[in-house]
Amino acid sequence: MTADLGRLKEVLQQELEGGLADALEGGLDGLLVEQARGEAPRSPLLRMVAALPHRGYRELDGEARRRWVRRALATIAADAEATATGSRKKRKAPAGRPARAKPQPKRANAPAPASTIPPGAAALDVPLREARTKLRGPTFDKLEKLGLWTVGDAIRHYPRRHNDFSLTVPISQLVAGVEQTIRGTIDVAREIRMGRGGRMRSTEVQVTDEAGSRIRVVWFNQPYLARSMRVGAEIAIAGQVRAYRGHATFQNPEYELITPDKDGGTHTGRLVPVYRLTERLAQRTVRELIANQLEAFADRLP
Repeated sequence: MTADLGRLKEVLQQELEGGLADALEGGLDGLLVEQARGEAPRSPLLRMVAALPHRGYRELDGEARRRWVRRALATIAADAEATATGSRKKRKAPAGRPARAKPQPKRANAPAPASTIPPGAAALDVPLREARTKLRGPTFDKLEKLGLWTVGDAIRHYPRRHNDFSLTVPISQLVAGVEQTIRGTIDVAREIRMGRGGRMRSTEVQVTDEAGSRIRVVWFNQPYLARSMRVGAEIAIAGQVRAYRGHATFQNPEYELITPDKDGGTHTGRLVPVYRLTERLAQRTVRELIANQLEAFADRLP
């Protein structure tokens, strides 16, 4: 790392206290360019820069500047805490008693270690990477492309519309082209291969409702879902009904496995929020993240 985060912290604090006028000689953008030279990918500084628009800090209005500066300061604070924690762990053991590292099982893409959440409104400035989520590194990268860096960013990421999945429909009464919800029991759940040469691995499920009607549901390019779909489990399916060979079907719908404590859950059985996304980021992931952050931190909003 080549960036002087200590200097950058002082400049950002002065910018916040000085009314966000970008009064630094050469502008804050000039300092960021200078500091970013030689930085490693995904470094704290490059994560800050990635959240800026194409023309940089000077393009932001007053409120957007305030949000970005506060996020940047929170990122610097989190990096300093992580560095301090790492330094403490590297201290040598007393002479004659060599330190012995406890073997740890290897876990690919393990979630980032959770930090201590500060009290009050300060919790809204905690980076999502440190907010005790169960998400992993690549998902945070995609969220940051949407400008979701902190807990506060997630809470204020408002849906662009809502789909009404509050009413369930018998499978026999489904209408092609209409957004509808069903509820039933999984009879068959398996991975299937589709497309030329069977290159597309997908999940196929057959669901039967209480009237005995059956429907086929497919999730393309999501073979891993077959492992979570247990035969005999109750499931809610919500999405646009399609016609396939004269029969109603769902393709890549929203779903939720029903348990006694999940009636009226996050994804189905109610008005479901639809959020703005970026490439390869699922609605389900964003909904769960925002729902969890609202439950934990909504009372911290000023």
